Amino acid sequence: MAKFESFIGKTKTRRNPAGFEQGLQQGTVKSKQEDVLEALDVRFGHVPDELVQRIRSIEDLSQLQRLLRQAILASSLEEFQQNLK
Repeated sequence: MAKFESFIGKTKTRRNPAGFEQGLQQGTVKSKQEDVLEALDVRFGHVPDELVQRIRSIEDLSQLQRLLRQAILASSLEEFQQNLK
């Protein structure tokens, strides 16, 4: 157990806090992008590749949250795409 605690202590001192935060942010963005795509897939079936790429290019979390709500509430894929513009 002491070896493990020693390893954890060394790891904590080596990590780059800014890099850690950036990685966390990127992971959160990626997860939210996938949430939007999953909602569209469940609601409307196949999501066109162009739309997939468009959503994956968005990195603003508040915009992705708004899109997730729209994906849930839109009556059609076309309506969702209209709101995306």
